[in-house]
Amino acid sequence: MPTVQLSVMPHNLACWEEGASCDDCLEVLRENQTMIFSVADSSVMAGFAIVCSILGFAFNLTTIISLLFYRSVRLQVTTPFILSVSFADLIYSTILLPLLTKRFYTRQSESSLCKVFPVLFYLVLGASILSLMNVTINRTCVLLFQEKAQKIFTVKFSNLVIFLCWLLPLAILISPMFGLYGKMDVKDYTKSCTILPDEYGRTPKKIMYNFFIFLPCSVMVICNIIMFAKLKLTPYSGILSEGRKAENIF
Repeated sequence: MPTVQLSVMPHNLACWEEGASCDDCLEVLRENQTMIFSVADSSVMAGFAIVCSILGFAFNLTTIISLLFYRSVRLQVTTPFILSVSFADLIYSTILLPLLTKRFYTRQSESSLCKVFPVLFYLVLGASILSLMNVTINRTCVLLFQEKAQKIFTVKFSNLVIFLCWLLPLAILISPMFGLYGKMDVKDYTKSCTILPDEYGRTPKKIMYNFFIFLPCSVMVICNIIMFAKLKLTPYSGILSEGRKAENIF
C-alpha cells in the first residue's frame, strides 16, 4: 500500500473509534499518528500557545500590579473580582499554556500530569467566568439602584463571593479527582488531559458546563441587555447624575 503523507491524512474522529476498519483509518494508525492533529497543525498550535502565554503573563501581571498599587482603584468594590479574573488568567498563561505547548510539541501527555492539569484547567475556567459574572451583576445593580448596591456590595461581601467563585469549581472537581464520579486521564486521539467517563459512563462535565459556562454567560447576557436598555431609556442628563452617584459609591 502506498505511503500516505502525514499532512494529508484524514483527521476523522471515526478513525479513532473502537472497531474502525476503513483503509484510510488503518493507514492513519499504521503511520504512527499519535494525535488526530497533523504535525503541522500541532506545531502551529504550539507556536500560538507560546505567544499567548507571553502576552497573557505580561498583560495580567501589569493589571494585577496596577490594581494593587493604586489606592483609589484598590478600594473599589469591583476590584476583587477583576483581580480574581486576572489571577486566573495569569495561572492559565504561566502554567497551563506552557503545558499545552509541551503537549502539542511532543504530541504526548504524561499520565501523572493528567491528575493535576484538569484540576487547574477547570478550576481556573470556572473561577474566571464566575468572577466575570459577578462584575456584570455588580455593574447592573449600581446602575439600577445605587444606594442599595452601596450597602450590599461591600469589600467583605465581595471577598466572600470571590472565595465561593474558587471554592465551587474545586468542590465539583473533587469527585473526578479521586475517581468517584468520572476520572482524569489522557484522551487517546487528542492526547489531552481531561475529565473522562468512568467505568459506569459517568462524568461531571455536563454539570460543570451548565453551572460554570451556560449559567454565568446567560446571566451576563441578561445583565448587559438590562444595562443597555437602562442607558438607552435614560436621558443624557440622567446618565450623568447616575454616573456621579456611582462614583461616590467607590
